[in-house]
Amino acid sequence: MFNTQKVRYQPHSPLIIARVNYASSDERTQQLRTGLADWVHITRAANLPDDRLHLAAYAAFNFVKSSSLLTKHDGFSEEKEWRIVYVPEGDPLGYLKPCLDYFIGPRGLEPKLKYKFGPALRPESGTGDDLETGVLSDILEFIILGPTVSSPLARSSFTRMLQRIGKGNLSDRVFPSTIPLRRKCRMHRSNRVGRCASSSCRSRSSGRQATGAGSMICHIMA
Repeated sequence: MFNTQKVRYQPHSPLIIARVNYASSDERTQQLRTGLADWVHITRAANLPDDRLHLAAYAAFNFVKSSSLLTKHDGFSEEKEWRIVYVPEGDPLGYLKPCLDYFIGPRGLEPKLKYKFGPALRPESGTGDDLETGVLSDILEFIILGPTVSSPLARSSFTRMLQRIGKGNLSDRVFPSTIPLRRKCRMHRSNRVGRCASSSCRSRSSGRQATGAGSMICHIMA
């Protein structure tokens, strides 16, 4: 968990820190319709010349893009997630381009921005001042493990890892999660592929499995 009050605001930063908005599929569709309808009225009232219409189109594109990046189905609302989004067009000097990397996850290779604390950021273009990246320990409040890996053994192993990578000063900020494992869906019934066949169970689409003997941990949908 990060303390964003300790993050220095930069008006021209290519990084956006924002809270995720949770809504149903219909609600998110309606939010898009309402926002684009407002965009139409504003654009008409502005009476832009033809050579400036691209600015209005760019604003509409950014609105749709932000909606896709910062909204999520309300079935995940208990996560209370915040996201840090990198906007490449907001980084014309290329300060963060060296941080563009990849991640190998359950879905294979995915693009990932890996922000590095400590070394100064230098513009890729060669023109511009170096930017300080700060120190991770200055903004890190605590590290929560779990809920599936919140045992004393997991905490001990994690603090050992921190010591091995030279981050032992963060060991006292590691805490196990107190959130219990999700209850099994009352309507749970497995189909041939080992997924819950209940239409109200979120794991039906995600296919998440517990570590037990083929049991499925399901969300209780309201």
